[in-house]
Amino acid sequence: MTTPNVSDGFAFNNIQLSGLICALMKWEEFDLLGMYNFAEVFVTGSKESVQALCFIAYLRVHLFRNAISRNVGPEEYNVYAVTVHEYWHKKLLDKFHALVHDAPVTHNWLN
Repeated sequence: MTTPNVSDGFAFNNIQLSGLICALMKWEEFDLLGMYNFAEVFVTGSKESVQALCFIAYLRVHLFRNAISRNVGPEEYNVYAVTVHEYWHKKLLDKFHALVHDAPVTHNWLN
């Protein structure tokens, strides 16, 4: 995808974000379905690690939404995966913005 993901809180497209995350985290590459501790990074992560995992969660949301729409895999699992990763995407995005602006984390999307 070469269009920036502005509506989702990112000023870069997926290719740019992938390169940025690998550079920030000093990774050669990343495994989209690898084991990442989103909760730990939310609490103790640097701005770079929060941004990296936020993008991974964002990509997973889109991956599992596409799986649902194309009837790939068990729908119950895909719905669960979308829900979990949408939560972490939003939560980590709020944390990233707080770190950038040296402000407290706020979650305006929570009731």
